[in-house]
Parts: sequence; structure tokens; C-alpha cells
Amino acid sequence: MSLFLEYEVKNFLRKRTLCLIGFMGAGKTYFGDLLSDELNIEVISTDELIEENENMPILDIFRKKGEKYFRSVEKKILQDIVFKNEKLINNDKTPKSQIHAHNSTTSVQTNSCDNHSSAFFDTGHKIIVTGGGLPLGRTNQKLLKLLDIYYIYLNPPFDTIFMRIKGSKRPLIYRRSRQSIFNLWAKRYKIYQNLADITIPSTNIEEMFKILNQRVSVIMNNPNHLQKTNNSINCIPPNNIGSRIML
Repeated sequence: MSLFLEYEVKNFLRKRTLCLIGFMGAGKTYFGDLLSDELNIEVISTDELIEENENMPILDIFRKKGEKYFRSVEKKILQDIVFKNEKLINNDKTPKSQIHAHNSTTSVQTNSCDNHSSAFFDTGHKIIVTGGGLPLGRTNQKLLKLLDIYYIYLNPPFDTIFMRIKGSKRPLIYRRSRQSIFNLWAKRYKIYQNLADITIPSTNIEEMFKILNQRVSVIMNNPNHLQKTNNSINCIPPNNIGSRIML
């Protein structure tokens, strides 16, 4: 099934690693699979890697070992993705600043904040589908920013998300009220937005790929796109947030 990404866009994206971020129920897994088929590159899911690592569903991990343990495994999985050689993570000769965040304002360091060494970082061509909570930790945010990859934030309206996830047994929303779930979404929104290079607010697949075509074309026409900054290229309608606050 071809969703008709433009030829130049396909070539551009095939040469990069893409990371899908967003709230639970945003459609990251489905969109990641479609994008993988379209680009013919590998897709990996951090949640699936966690379940394989622990040999149990995520819900059981939360129930039996708690969220703190889950987050620690999630961070380790992310480190394994980021670093080509997982032994580097525990190598005593590796500066701790390369692995751990010193504080909320200090970036994880290599030899230079602006230079990403292919000898240390896995920049293979793949699509990474993240769990909704993965970008929340400061260390995870710094690890994510180490990779010279593009972050696609799937940001459908809150009403759509709520309809998709209400009644589910996802551990962080199980038996929680609509307002409580909205508060969790609102808390995470700024974090997702800060990481995002491209934001896709639509839930229509054809429209999502149309937006992706448009935004990648903007990046490609920017002479500095190979030296990506933290400035997001977004396409959120001005009334998108306001419409969600009306609960």
C-alpha cells in the first residue's frame, strides 16, 4: 500500500532515523508501521523491547514491579538504542556526563555539544516508536537529543485520544476520570512539543502523510537542515489547544 510520499521526501527520510513521540492513543504504532512500509526501513517499539526484556506485558510490569522499575528499564532500553555498544554505558572510562544529566539545564556532553560522533551513537536508518512516557525523564530527553534524528509528534485532538483509550487497562489511566487524563496529557504536551521537529495534528492517514510531505520539504529547503537545531517546525492550528481545554 503506497501512501505516496514524494520521491525526494522518501529519499531524505530513508537516510535518517525517525522517532515517533506522543501521548498514549495518538496512533504511534500504527503510523510507524505505515511509515516503515512506505520507506522500507525497520521500525522498533520501545514498549515491545521492554516486554521482550522483562518477558511480561507492560501492565504486569506496573502491577508487579511498579512504575519506578518500569521507567528504569525504559531508560536502559533507550540507552541501548542510542549507544551502538551497550558496554559503553557501563564503561568506567566513559565520562558520566555522557550518560547522566547533571541538572535540568546541563546538556549531556560528548566532546562537543553540537557534534554527534558516529563512533558513539547509533544513527542507523530506522523508525523508533516510543512509549508515551519515555520522553518525560530528563536523562531520556538528553539521550534523545544526542541523536541527529527527526522527532515526529503525533498530536491528535484530546477528544480523539480520550475516545481511543477510555476504558482501557493502560496502567497510568486505568479507572481515572476524563479530567485526570486530560491533566496528564496537558502536563506532557510541552515536553513533546519541545522535542518535536514536526508536529502532525491530524488523525486522517492521508492528511498525516500530506503534512509530513509538506514539513519535510520545508526542512529540505532549509540550507541548515543538516545541522538541526532544537527549534521545532510545527503545524498546529491556532485553536487546536483551546478546543481540547473545553472538557
